[in-house]
Amino acid sequence: MEILQELQNLSDEKYAKFSAKILPGARILGVKMPHLRALAKRVLREQSEGEILEFIRAKGEFSEEMTLKAILINSLKISEKNRINLARDFIPRITNWGVCDTFCAKRKNDLELWREFTLGFREARGEFEKRFFYVNLLVNFVNSQNLALLLDTARAERNEKYYVQMGAAWALCEFAVKFEREIYEFLQGYENEKIKNLAIKKICESLRFTEQSKAKFKALKSAKS
Repeated sequence: MEILQELQNLSDEKYAKFSAKILPGARILGVKMPHLRALAKRVLREQSEGEILEFIRAKGEFSEEMTLKAILINSLKISEKNRINLARDFIPRITNWGVCDTFCAKRKNDLELWREFTLGFREARGEFEKRFFYVNLLVNFVNSQNLALLLDTARAERNEKYYVQMGAAWALCEFAVKFEREIYEFLQGYENEKIKNLAIKKICESLRFTEQSKAKFKALKSAKS
């Protein structure tokens, strides 16, 4: 199976134009996620582990190639240690938020190993490496143990890249579902106005907060950004 050819056969020009608007700068074929997941299942069924690993490690030209690699890394029947080794090579090659967020799947095994791996990106400078830290944290590690970790990281955040800031804001919103008081008190004194306002926006858009809570958070919003 020539995987790139398979992706090209699944491409949709109209969907490519839509995707290009939400994934600025990415090279897009226009393959919808259900088709990517179906192709991943076929690749896993029809190709050897060696062939799949060769594809994963190869340079990806299109966003859909990278998304497919993310799905395959998450789906391979390998140890979590080996999965993390693939992730270590893969994450620095991510160039858009869609691939990053697809890769940040819910983990069920060796969570402490994944937490330690995630912490390795806490000081990352790359836009999507740092976004991986925030998104993987909110997907897998929303608990009291990691609340202080998130707040300390967000407090020190100096990265001006939008998708890092949005990742931090999203994480603050997700932690606020469980730790509303702590996140509210943090945002009261938070000096990063961009992340603060983005977090409040995410909270106000969520269906998991009462109107009273949303009004309380909205009152903290700065007019500066």
